[in-house]
Amino acid sequence: MSAVTIEGPTRMNLLGLILANLIERNLADPELKRRFDGLEGAVAVTAGRMGVTLRFARGSLSVARGAQEEGARARVSGSLDTLMGLALGSGMVGPYLSGRLKARGIFFLLKLKPLLRADPAR
Repeated sequence: MSAVTIEGPTRMNLLGLILANLIERNLADPELKRRFDGLEGAVAVTAGRMGVTLRFARGSLSVARGAQEEGARARVSGSLDTLMGLALGSGMVGPYLSGRLKARGIFFLLKLKPLLRADPAR
């Protein structure tokens, strides 16, 4: 059984599919799996008109369509291009300072960021 579950996979938007795939693939790395196992709480992610909620529960993740901000430990929004840039290794500071990335709950997001890397070895 996978640690990552997509709620309503046939209705999931591209953002949710990409994030779920990145995280699931990165769980093959023991250090990233350890990090994943320690996460608990929800993250609301918005890219353009797409939104998803990532719900972490110490060793499992549920990805739901729609960014549900109420009760979320963290929130992040930006263009799909900006968010994909983060996955490809760009830092968060530049996009945040320029206003291309909006984030709340930054400490939780920093714990999560390595799990979202397209190339975690970098």
